[in-house]
Amino acid sequence: MKFCGNCGKPLEDGAQFCGYCGSPVLDDMENTYKDEINNYEDNEETIGVEENNELGNKIEDNTEKIIDDVTDNKKFEFDDNVEVSDQQNAEINKEQYSSNINNDNNDQVSKKSIFRDKRIMSILIGLLIFCIGTGVVYLSQQPEKKSSSFTSEVNSNDDRIHITLSSVEPAYTVNGDEAEIDYTHMKFHWKTDGDNEESKDIVEDINDDSFTYSKSTGLKNGDEVTVNINVDEDDYTITGEQKFTVKFDTEIEEDETEDETQTIDERIRDADGYVFENSDSEYLTASQLSSIKTPTQLRIAINEIYARHGYSFIKNPSIQRYFDAKNWYYKDEYLYEDSQMVWNTYEDANLKTLAKLRKGKLKYNPSSELSV
Repeated sequence: MKFCGNCGKPLEDGAQFCGYCGSPVLDDMENTYKDEINNYEDNEETIGVEENNELGNKIEDNTEKIIDDVTDNKKFEFDDNVEVSDQQNAEINKEQYSSNINNDNNDQVSKKSIFRDKRIMSILIGLLIFCIGTGVVYLSQQPEKKSSSFTSEVNSNDDRIHITLSSVEPAYTVNGDEAEIDYTHMKFHWKTDGDNEESKDIVEDINDDSFTYSKSTGLKNGDEVTVNINVDEDDYTITGEQKFTVKFDTEIEEDETEDETQTIDERIRDADGYVFENSDSEYLTASQLSSIKTPTQLRIAINEIYARHGYSFIKNPSIQRYFDAKNWYYKDEYLYEDSQMVWNTYEDANLKTLAKLRKGKLKYNPSSELSV
């Protein structure tokens, strides 16, 4: 005799449900159900999602059919002594068993879906990490680019006066076949992008200590010297670098005032000569001004004040050729506009005085060829 696995009461032969508690006696049906579940799990790896769903539906349908068949064939019998409440419990247990079977089936499908979703998520995370790593490596291998936007912005907002060293007239103290820089008589010429009057005041206040020289003593003819200046103040900057080749006469001149005895034409033809050598450091005297007899002499006297600064005479090649022949002339190809010039007090006054002579017989056309 068999006994109910739920309440322990004896079961009639061939009974499929307990007549006392209603629990099903489904030894054969359970084996059938388990076989279906095992087939479903074995086949899930080799068949598609849609086929798995169909198999799951088939199991569910078979389970319901088994239960319905039991009920329809009236194989479910109650003991005469079972109360109505026990019969209701049996119906409830039958429904709960069917629900449990469905839930088990859904849990199996849900577990597989979760496993599949985890695999997809792992693949996506792996791709993301790979892309980030590749991007970091790519950026680290790119050459560093210097940005000029900040520099441009600073320059555009910098309202300071910028003064630049444009040319140098070296001076030496000679001792035999060697010489040293004569700081007192060195002459420097400038260009600026600011107000000329204010720039003049700044230039006049520059002291000798502001300059640095690559070499200043033990100089020999042919040596190359570099002089530079770098002053950075709140309202102005002074910068620049110029090079010059050392050239001096090793013989002491017996007559140091020989140039004063030369005529203007002789000084014009002299490669080292000026019309007025002191026009940048002293006011021209009435005697000097009266020595000018021709428009050519006046024209050279005016332009040599420009030439001391390295001015480039691109508008008149004949004047450019004249000063190219002078040993003291150092051309600055970027200095070719009057607005770039910075005059000291003497230069400014002498230019105005010489300009007043341009009338009558000394009048000349600035665009004409210079004939020497």
